[in-house]
Amino acid sequence: MSTLIPASVRGAAPVYDPSKSSTFKQIEGMTWAQNYGSGVGFTGIVATDVIKVGSLTFANFAFEVCTTSKTQVGGAPYGTFGLNIDPEGSNTRPTKIKSWFPAVMNYLHG
Repeated sequence: MSTLIPASVRGAAPVYDPSKSSTFKQIEGMTWAQNYGSGVGFTGIVATDVIKVGSLTFANFAFEVCTTSKTQVGGAPYGTFGLNIDPEGSNTRPTKIKSWFPAVMNYLHG
């Protein structure tokens, strides 16, 4: 979820607010789309920001930010943040960006 989804449809879910980040930058000309067998689809923009998960911090990390949500196509408030696991990259256009888990795999300790 992000504040790029209208407040009237995003519900009470926690949201990413690009306006509160001094390091957020939309990548002009980059978009993404994901469609599922159920007919639900999501679209959005591609951006970079500092991403922190646990003890990992990545500057200028490219990720997908949802600008449509399930609520807009029927269903409970839900959105996607673009930190997927696909080793082939994310469904971004005109080029694919590296997805989250392949990008951080070398930093994870097992």
